[in-house]
Amino acid sequence: MVAELKKKKQYTMKISLKIAIIFLILICIFWCILLIQFYRVNYKESRNYAETLSTQTLNAVNRNITTLIDNVSYYSRLIISSSDMVEAMENENIELMRESLHQFISLIDLETNISGIYVTDMNSHVCSIDRSSIRSFRVKELSDIAWFDQVVGLNGSYCLKVNADRVLTQSTVDPMVSLIRAVINPVDFQPVGVLMINIDMDAFVECYADIERESVTAIYVLDDTGKIIVSQSDIKLPVIQKKLLHAEEADGMKKNSDFNMFYESKQIKDTGWKILTGVAIGNIFTATEQGYTIFLAGIEILTIFCLISYFVIDLFVTKPLEKVVGFVNQMKGRRFERMDLAAVQKNSYLELKVLQENYNQMVEEIDLLIDRVYEEERFKRKAEMNALQEQMKPHFLYNTIDAMSYLALSGKNEKLYNALEAFGNYYRILLSKGRETISVKEEIEMIQD
Repeated sequence: MVAELKKKKQYTMKISLKIAIIFLILICIFWCILLIQFYRVNYKESRNYAETLSTQTLNAVNRNITTLIDNVSYYSRLIISSSDMVEAMENENIELMRESLHQFISLIDLETNISGIYVTDMNSHVCSIDRSSIRSFRVKELSDIAWFDQVVGLNGSYCLKVNADRVLTQSTVDPMVSLIRAVINPVDFQPVGVLMINIDMDAFVECYADIERESVTAIYVLDDTGKIIVSQSDIKLPVIQKKLLHAEEADGMKKNSDFNMFYESKQIKDTGWKILTGVAIGNIFTATEQGYTIFLAGIEILTIFCLISYFVIDLFVTKPLEKVVGFVNQMKGRRFERMDLAAVQKNSYLELKVLQENYNQMVEEIDLLIDRVYEEERFKRKAEMNALQEQMKPHFLYNTIDAMSYLALSGKNEKLYNALEAFGNYYRILLSKGRETISVKEEIEMIQD
């Protein structure tokens, strides 16, 4: 039992400490709730921002590439719409074909993205305008070229091929994108030749050169076969393709995301090409700096509010209770006294006033009980003493008188005198003139008598 009481005592703590712990727990809980809510809202905003940035990036890159290709396509239409060029190809007139082509030599000078223009009739007679050197086809028959049937089947529309100029002699080491289209005779709508315009890869790189690398961590431009044309990425292509494999598609765009990245793809119109992007969600938290500031301000306000609440409760509740406890502890081993709350707290609470009234009432009842017990004990002791004395007096008187009678018959007058004197002195002290107490000296004399 004692061990259990000691154990309970070990876990007993002051109310101020309990309140402090409760407020600390509440602050931690509120912090966690605010942190979770802030994280959810911030992550949602960050993901939305990543999606917006990804879409803007895709649209910007798509617009730049489309503009680049449209410009080159426009130049190609100018060339194949030349009646002299069509006539030269149809008649296999190399000189006229060269003269017609050289009318567009300014394109090489003005358009830095175009590295070469090549035309050939159906019998592989080639004319070219090239920055590096004069080039011709390696093959004897155009039909032996892998992409020839596809180009003819487009009926004058263009197609884009990576490194299609490898069919030419003196191939450059640098990769190229070739815009190829068949030259159609407007009279019988039959192909009379092929036009190829080479575009430098740097032109496609410039289409996304202004994109921030910190936010957009991956940009891939793929051709219609899925091969990489140009790229800028810290993420491997299979990772992005896997994320977009089963993504939902809407308006020619696929979107998907995981915890750290947002992935998106877009088809480039009329080319079969595709642009893939990966935007890091974690790198765009600076976009929600205002939300982060609001979160920190909320945490600070909550902390200050809890601290002020704690000190207010400590001042107006805990301190008065501690003073009441101190007042009660002062009564240990002493007579109970009435509690005066005016000395504890000027503006006491109803509970403390009730405590005061009940405590003072208890003190009054205890005082009355103590007085009653004291009187009862004193009366009891007096009654017991009187009863004992009443029992002793007849027997004592009988024995004393009998002893004195024996002394008188024996003629021992002096001893009889002494006995009578001691007997009178004994009763004189015993009666004590009605006093309840006598001195120790009188008690000794009475015993001696």
